[in-house]
Amino acid sequence: MAKRRIVFLFNSFVSISGGDVRFIEIAKRMGSFEKAVITCQGGKDICCQRGLNARYLITTSKKEIYLGKIFLVYFARVIKALALRNKICDRDVLYSSSDFLTDVFPALFYKLGRKHVRWVQIIHHVIPSPLKRRGMFLTNLISHYSQKLSFFFIKHFADLIIVVNRAVAEELRQESFDEGLIEIGSNGVHLRYLENVKPDVEKTYECVFLGRLHASKGIFDLIEIWREVSKEKNDSALAIIGMGDERTKAILKEKIRQNSMDGSIDVLINLNDEKAFGILKSCKVYAFPSYEEGWGISVCEAMACGLPVVAYNLAAYGVFEDAVTKVTIGDKRAFAKTLLRLLSDEQLRKELSEKATKIASRFDWDLVAKRELSLLERLIES
Repeated sequence: MAKRRIVFLFNSFVSISGGDVRFIEIAKRMGSFEKAVITCQGGKDICCQRGLNARYLITTSKKEIYLGKIFLVYFARVIKALALRNKICDRDVLYSSSDFLTDVFPALFYKLGRKHVRWVQIIHHVIPSPLKRRGMFLTNLISHYSQKLSFFFIKHFADLIIVVNRAVAEELRQESFDEGLIEIGSNGVHLRYLENVKPDVEKTYECVFLGRLHASKGIFDLIEIWREVSKEKNDSALAIIGMGDERTKAILKEKIRQNSMDGSIDVLINLNDEKAFGILKSCKVYAFPSYEEGWGISVCEAMACGLPVVAYNLAAYGVFEDAVTKVTIGDKRAFAKTLLRLLSDEQLRKELSEKATKIASRFDWDLVAKRELSLLERLIES
C-alpha cells in the first residue's frame, strides 16, 4: 500500500525562528509519510539547507520578502497557496506549521469539501494584547487579531491541535477550544549535534543571548541589564546573537551606542549554527529576558550546551523545572544581580550546568518526533 502523504504548510517563513526549526526537525523524521511542503522560495532554501527532503510547492520568490511590505507579501502567498488546491489529494494530512493566516487559511480551504483530509494545527503560543506586548503597536495589533481569526478557523475545522506546553493548552481552553482536539507535544534540540560542537576560542564572552531580535525577546532590556553588570565587572563582554529586521537591528545598535556599551556588547548577525553554538559553549552564562515564549528552544539549546540560564519567570519554562534561574518579569536590576552572582560563583555555575544538561537530555528531537508521529497515526486511524 502506498504511503499516505503529509502536506506541510510552511508559508509564513521570513527568517528562521524556533517554530520554523521545530517544523523542519519534525518533518525530517516523518519517514512513514510521503512529504510535500507549501512554502516560499526562502522557506525552501532553509529547509534544504537543514536537510529536509520533500516535494516543494513554491508560493512566492525569495526577493519579495525584502520589499518591506510583509503583509502584501503574505497576502500574495495566501492567494498563490489557494491556487494549489488541485494538488491536494483526498487522503492527504495537512500540517500547518504555524497559526499565521498564511498557514491556516490555505489548510482550511483545502479541507473544505474533502471528506478524508485531516488537518493538524501547531500552536506555539497565544499572542498577548497589543497593549501588553513590546514592539510596534500596529504590527502587534495586526498580529493579535489575525491570530484571533486563525483561532476561529482552527477551533471549528482542525482535526488535531498540537501545543508545545500545558500553559498554551490552558489558554486555548479559556478560548473555548474543544479539549478533545488538543494534545500536548513538545519542542526539542539536536543533542548529538550540540554535544559535538567545539567551543569558539576566537573571542570569549562571559554571557550570551541567542534568539530572534525582537522587542518581545527582551533585547532592549539586555542593554540596561548589562550596563548594571558592567558597573561591577567592567571587563566582561556580552554577545547578542540572532536575526531580525533591519529596523530592529538599527535601533538595538543605536541604543547600545547611546548607553556607551559598544565595548562590552557585540551584536552578531546571521552566524551559522556551528559558530553560534561554539560561542555558547565558550560562555559562562546564558541570559534570555524574553517576555513571551511558547516553549523556549533557545533556552533548551543553551542548557544542552551546559550553560546556566537566567530568564524572566514565564509559565512556558515549567518544562525545565528548576534548571532555569527565573527572575520577576521586567525586573532588570534583579536580573543583573542574578547574572553577577552566577558569574562570581564557579561552583554554583557547575551545579546548574549539570542540572541543565540532564534536563535538556529529555528533549531530543528524535524522541519528540516519535511522540508526534504516534499522534498523527492515531488521527489517521480514527
